[in-house]
Amino acid sequence: MPGWGDGSWAFHGDDGKLFLERGQGVRYGDTYGTADVVGCGADSQKNELFFTKNGEYLGSAGSVPKGRLFATVGIGCEGVHFSINFGLEEFRYSL
Repeated sequence: MPGWGDGSWAFHGDDGKLFLERGQGVRYGDTYGTADVVGCGADSQKNELFFTKNGEYLGSAGSVPKGRLFATVGIGCEGVHFSINFGLEEFRYSL
């Protein structure tokens, strides 16, 4: 799953934990699920990686890594539907 391996970071919905390149997470936010909107951002001015839930900033998730970033979604069950917004629609959170 995202966040468990080298070079990956993730905010997991089942337990609300932040995973930073290892299989053990740290408490970060509330769990999320149906109808929630989760965002991931990189603020180059503050050198900060962060997540949002329903438009609310959840706090720093670490420093922005050097190099390119790639968005991923990890799904651990069947029947899940999601959409991804890369900026064609207005974001719920803005800096």
